[in-house]
Amino acid sequence: MRTEAEGGRPCPFTEGYRPHLVVNGRSDWLGVWALECPAAVAPGDTAQVVFGLLYHPAVDYSALQSGVEFEVHEGPRVVATGTVLSTHFTANSQ
Repeated sequence: MRTEAEGGRPCPFTEGYRPHLVVNGRSDWLGVWALECPAAVAPGDTAQVVFGLLYHPAVDYSALQSGVEFEVHEGPRVVATGTVLSTHFTANSQ
């Protein structure tokens, strides 16, 4: 997570957080929610977070493949960056 001074969030997030992911080099905004966090993820922290796919299967999330880098957006603001470690798509991700 970027710090507030870097343009990131002013406060931590926990499970239930609902940002958009944007895969580097693409323009799709993919709605997700944090299903599992190790604890509250504060600005400046690095963490592994499990995200659920808000609109799957109606929205194509196939760009989220292992090794892909992405930005975490809150509206137009990029609050974090990350890398997909693994994926697991099912017919009903919710």
